[in-house]
Amino acid sequence: MLYATNFDPTTFTQTQVGSSASLTQGSGPSLLCDVGSAGSKLIASAKNWTVAEPAEIWAQYSVSLSSVSGGYVASLYFEGIGGNHRHLHIDFGANQITLRDPNYNNEGPLVSVPGLNSGSTFQFVVVDTSPRYRVFVNGTQVIDYTDSFAASTPSGYGFDCASQNNGTGSDAITDFSLYSADDCPTGWSCAEIGNPSPPGSVSVSGSTWTIQAGGGDIWGGSDQFRYVWQALSGSGSITAHVASQTNSSPWAKAGVMLRASTDPGSPDYQLLVTPGHGITVQYRATQGGAGASATTYSGAAPAYVGVGVSGSIFTAYTSTDGTTWSAVAGSSRTLTMGSAPLAGVAVTSHNTSALSTVTADSVTLSGSQPGGGSPPPPPPPPPPPPGCPSPWSCADIGSPTPAGNQTLSGGTWSIQAGGSDIQSTADHFRFIWQSFTGDGSVTAQVTSESASSPWAKAGVMLRATAGSTSAYYAVFITPGNGVDVQYRSATGAGTNAFHVAATTPIYLRVTRTGTSFTAFTSSDGSTWTAIPHSAQTLSNLSGALLGGIGVTSHNSSALCSATIDAVSL
Repeated sequence: MLYATNFDPTTFTQTQVGSSASLTQGSGPSLLCDVGSAGSKLIASAKNWTVAEPAEIWAQYSVSLSSVSGGYVASLYFEGIGGNHRHLHIDFGANQITLRDPNYNNEGPLVSVPGLNSGSTFQFVVVDTSPRYRVFVNGTQVIDYTDSFAASTPSGYGFDCASQNNGTGSDAITDFSLYSADDCPTGWSCAEIGNPSPPGSVSVSGSTWTIQAGGGDIWGGSDQFRYVWQALSGSGSITAHVASQTNSSPWAKAGVMLRASTDPGSPDYQLLVTPGHGITVQYRATQGGAGASATTYSGAAPAYVGVGVSGSIFTAYTSTDGTTWSAVAGSSRTLTMGSAPLAGVAVTSHNTSALSTVTADSVTLSGSQPGGGSPPPPPPPPPPPPGCPSPWSCADIGSPTPAGNQTLSGGTWSIQAGGSDIQSTADHFRFIWQSFTGDGSVTAQVTSESASSPWAKAGVMLRATAGSTSAYYAVFITPGNGVDVQYRSATGAGTNAFHVAATTPIYLRVTRTGTSFTAFTSSDGSTWTAIPHSAQTLSNLSGALLGGIGVTSHNSSALCSATIDAVSL
């Protein structure tokens, strides 16, 4: 909502619903609130300002303090009329502020703010996303607090100023303004899905929507993004022109979506524009299930995007002019989302430290497919991945995403692997192996490896089982962090690792003698050097093992491609 260094309301387009002009003038020729003695009470007030979206508002005002004696205290009320409310309680003499509940209990945090008694002007911004309250002083957030009591929906907001009989002083409340943080398009709903950080906002100017959004991603089993939507009755579509998108991350996403509900793990289907990875068709088939990519094509904002549903067939559409639309090849999927999916515009920053700002126009909700056409028939099922050549076994370990595959040609393996990592207590990677008994070694040359992540891994491994939590010993090459020696001493235990500098191409080897394991590197496959400190005794890696090659992308949104040859056991 408001994560900026400058809280000047002229830099925002939110609807102003109250201002200092609406206040009842306090004593003094030019002060809205002037408390000059210990006995002063209510000085200025204004109430019953109607807010279109009372759950998301913010107020800005300045306090100018000219003198303090006796621990003077002022209370500034940010009040929900007809419901629970908060008091921003400022003790100028003690340099402290707190949020208090309606009974004046010190329920909220008590914080010290240096200089409150210095005679300066202090700008306060209170952001109410009830039951969450945030307080900023001179542009710095000092309180982020969530109520422990249930708040009722207020009918409006108001402002009071009073002393609390704790001393004498003189202060002024100036430039008080109350704003609705979301200027949601008429007839649409606006909300944060999955509690993204930083919080976002929506504003409207003519037919152009400006959406600011935080959030980790729209992907995986749970999403974090800003959504503007309407319910779509039966079949239909939504199209939009994503006119601009700021690069909060190369994987920031903005586009159109069909979604079963506002639950963060809801089934969904969307066509999304990114700053650095093209335009992607994504979907989640089941509640809380993993995200999946149907297809990706080149492009960036500005771009026309559309998604439609006919029965249970979901399809993505693209256009060069917003009038003539064509289905995106390979995008159709058969999904279940109920009879009234939510159709709207979605934005995520893919960066929990920064907002992504997107402008969208030409947003159109229709009861037919884009351009009035019929959806294409669903595509035939994809061909099965290439078979695993005998005597090898090939499988994804730990259900990594995206799913992996492999081919073998003339002794060279071409492996594509997804997966978050081979690390911690459970692994997610593509494994190709044979049974390995007795003493010996597993050797391979990693000739190339794509940088799906600086921590993508490709190398050789000895492993107790094909379970994701199995004990193992391995050596990998990474795109950005050299050679990584790793081992898990027991099923479900944590992973131990250490690193040495190196790049591809490189020969890698692991050896076993009884329960003693060592890792080696070589530049030519003939002269081998033991990696310092790699020798380990692992009593749980005994008897018959699985020996082979493993690859993980360390990126559940992208595959890692590796070529490996000279494999021997």
